[in-house]
Amino acid sequence: MKSPKVILMLLLRVAFVWMMVGCAATATYSGEPKDIPILQKWSGDYPIVHLNRLPQDQQKSRIGYIGNTAIFATFWQAFKPGEKTPEVDFSRNFVVFSRNVDFYNRIFIFKITLKDGVIEILAMETRSALPIEDKVAMAIAVIPREGVEFIQAGKERIPIAPSAPSADLLNSIFTIERQEVRLIDGYHEKQAAPGSATKIKTMVFGQPVNGDLDGDGDEDAGLFILHTPGGSGTFYYVAATLNRNGNYRGTNGVLLGDRIAPQTIQISNGVVVANYADRRPDEPMVARPSVGKTKYLTLKNVQLEEIKPLGQGEQALEGWVTIGHEVRSFKPCLRKTDLWILGESPALREIIAAHSKAFLDRKRYANRRRVRGERGKTLLRSRGEKVERRSAGVQSAQHQAPPARPSTAGSSRHGS
Repeated sequence: MKSPKVILMLLLRVAFVWMMVGCAATATYSGEPKDIPILQKWSGDYPIVHLNRLPQDQQKSRIGYIGNTAIFATFWQAFKPGEKTPEVDFSRNFVVFSRNVDFYNRIFIFKITLKDGVIEILAMETRSALPIEDKVAMAIAVIPREGVEFIQAGKERIPIAPSAPSADLLNSIFTIERQEVRLIDGYHEKQAAPGSATKIKTMVFGQPVNGDLDGDGDEDAGLFILHTPGGSGTFYYVAATLNRNGNYRGTNGVLLGDRIAPQTIQISNGVVVANYADRRPDEPMVARPSVGKTKYLTLKNVQLEEIKPLGQGEQALEGWVTIGHEVRSFKPCLRKTDLWILGESPALREIIAAHSKAFLDRKRYANRRRVRGERGKTLLRSRGEKVERRSAGVQSAQHQAPPARPSTAGSSRHGS
């Protein structure tokens, strides 16, 4: 007599999962949804520490998608360690995922529907009160791109990006540990030695970020690169690709560390800013990275070079430099007061030279003009009341100014 109740409870649980994943769009659109084919699918456990390998805006989402080879390769390495990454034609297809958020439950995708350009992922999972600790259960599936514009994720919709918008830059040649590595769709693999089963793998980690790095007006890109030389180490680098009339050229990779946790990357005023988490010097490699760090890098002779690491209590600042007969000051973008620039340095001479070049036809005491400084010349290091000027690896000492006063005639401002 108890069996019907057990079956009924199981059916209700399945129905509840169906409603939880797919109810939001049911009342929103007209017309009948149609099933779309699932080309391939997998289920398994996924480490919490590697959720940062998912697209940045979907790392906390229950449902999402992966749209290019580079992200999928790094994801797969954590999802199915030791297994060959499946081949997916991302120009025609993409990968969707559904995972645990509240409790650990086995999960699999059994149906995907499409209506008015919006897909719903129908997933079934077991029910338990097991807490999420070091892993979540995840299910993924490969589906066609055709006709898909959004994924319904609860009450939100996740837009689907066009196929492979950054395919060219993912096919660049990079220099990793003095060896040229040609990436194909963001991935490269070779034998560690002739006849060896050990593979050396190099791949783009996460999504490249666009920005003008070399000052030519074209959109370049900054990116993380993951490199596994066959041992226990998993090394992360930051690199860039330079846009030369639509053709991308990769730079050298600058090492961030072994088994660190990349966070974000951006290009601002000719400077690559890479944020990541590392361990304390006294922590073992098995410890989860928890110490936030940042590297600043600029181009020099088409090589990516790290600006001298910031010391404890220092920070990078961007702002306006004012140069005049009696005024040499720096005003950070996020502050209301100026900092007086004192002393002599190569960095200060470069700023004055840029001013002179911009006003070759002006007299020394011409009316104040506002001009743009050279790219890569606007990064400053600040510690307490002292400011240290960084200009492509050159520094100078400076001190905080008294309350701001009007600039004298004949001055100009160079800004970020």
